[in-house]
Amino acid sequence: MLGVVDGQSLTFRKARELHLQKVGNSFFLTSTPIKELEKIIQKNVLKETVVVVNELDLSSKTATLNGTYELQITTQQAADFELKISNSQGDEVLVGYNKINNSFYVDRTKSGIVNFEKNFDKRTIAPRIANDNKISLKLLLDATSVEVFADNGLTAITNLFFAKQPLTYLSIKTKTPLSVEKIRNLR
Repeated sequence: MLGVVDGQSLTFRKARELHLQKVGNSFFLTSTPIKELEKIIQKNVLKETVVVVNELDLSSKTATLNGTYELQITTQQAADFELKISNSQGDEVLVGYNKINNSFYVDRTKSGIVNFEKNFDKRTIAPRIANDNKISLKLLLDATSVEVFADNGLTAITNLFFAKQPLTYLSIKTKTPLSVEKIRNLR
């Protein structure tokens, strides 16, 4: 355990596999969840792939998952999108892609308890390394952390947060259509 904030432990729970991948003339380290994670993931709560055009609220699909799930999305072209993961207390974590900066981000400025450290309430930004137009993103969410694996792990972001209650709401905003392929419980 790394520490405790109001009874919530600062632990990282998901092990990762590391690989080298060539992009252009350079090699990059990829980071993806271990394959054994599949053993604890339950069935997909989506009956079929959902295509999001403009904005879609998926809270009815995530409400029963108690803020602990895996989400997989893909886009056919690189364009801005944002996932808003929130609760009825107003706590929210934003995860998205900014095409102008060609970067992914996690914004925890309104994620709940943020005043215990002056640099905690911030937006974390990581550059997009992949050079193809299609984006794939896997998000793992639990009670105190969000892990983002973009483009098969070429870009990875992990952030802790301390929401006052589980983040059970999910909405997606996008400028071009994207596909939500899976929402699966991590229990």
